[in-house]
Amino acid sequence: MITRCLAIASCLVIGLGSRAAAEDPKPEALLRGLLNARSALTKGKLDIVVQIDVPHLVSPNPDVRLGVSFDGDKWFFEQSDVKYWSEAPDDKGLREKQKKLEAMGGDQRKGVAAGLGEWRRLHFRTIRDATGIYFYEPSFQAHLITPVQATENGIYLFDPRALGLDRYLHHGTTLDEILGGATSPDPKTKLTLVGEETVGGERCWRVRVERQEAVRELWIQGSNGFRLLRYSADYPLEKSVLTSSYDSKGLMLPSLVTIERSDENGNLNSRMTLRVLDQSFDEAVSPETFTLKNLGMPFGQMVTEQNDRLNFLGYWDGDKLTPDFPVKRESFASSSKYYVLAVVVNAVFIGGFGLWYLARRRRRLK
Repeated sequence: MITRCLAIASCLVIGLGSRAAAEDPKPEALLRGLLNARSALTKGKLDIVVQIDVPHLVSPNPDVRLGVSFDGDKWFFEQSDVKYWSEAPDDKGLREKQKKLEAMGGDQRKGVAAGLGEWRRLHFRTIRDATGIYFYEPSFQAHLITPVQATENGIYLFDPRALGLDRYLHHGTTLDEILGGATSPDPKTKLTLVGEETVGGERCWRVRVERQEAVRELWIQGSNGFRLLRYSADYPLEKSVLTSSYDSKGLMLPSLVTIERSDENGNLNSRMTLRVLDQSFDEAVSPETFTLKNLGMPFGQMVTEQNDRLNFLGYWDGDKLTPDFPVKRESFASSSKYYVLAVVVNAVFIGGFGLWYLARRRRRLK
């Protein structure tokens, strides 16, 4: 009898365990659900404030304001922030200033105090379309650049739908780059469902993605639109932790993202917060948003391609790039009007003078 009861109990335990295991989602399904949920946001607009806390790189106003529009793979970013700016008559002078700044440990505040540079508010406008990445800022001029150059120049440009999914915000931060490989893993990728946990009072599933270069973990809600609540990336020399929170249960993108990056010893290197003030999706975005016209370039602005050397692309004529410096039609029309007026005035003056001269000569002849 005892043996029979133990057998029944064992069957019940095995049955409950099998049932619990069957209810646990697969890590591939959670990652795919997150990818599909974010990919469903085909177009939209966001208003973001970025605050950065990095030693030696703190400007008087560390807040960066981003106005973002996107439609599929086309992005437009309007960026306003204060950056360290240094100028010199030539490259040699600029390199000398850079060496002096490096001797100060790269502390930009000391560089400003020493007169090596200044704080300057810059306004970037950047578009990404099928032809490439274009940006314009009066101090930088207008250029066609590579993704790496965008990152080196401190230009924010990333897939808005990937917010909270990576420690860096640059052109390579795309859904496919982050989640594409995880949803269709290669033999070198190992996916593990660690278990169910609580983050910020919300229940979620912890998924581990192990690759050769790093170990990533994602805390995903499976019952609330596959929201991402936490993300971590463990590299040999750096570890990053991203925490996301949402104002409304109807929003797919987080309203607040905190990114903390530490070295291999756990010392905090930087802290960044992204506060989404406004987000709207599936609203019509004008196609002109992603054109050169929306960069706000002045008439006659020269546009170059930054490569191994600067390649001339053309001059902006208000509608397109032209190989020759354009002439304003309005100016030509105005000059034509003044030319005609001048001709008329001269004709009247000369004609009047001629009549006066003839009349005076007749009086003399009499």
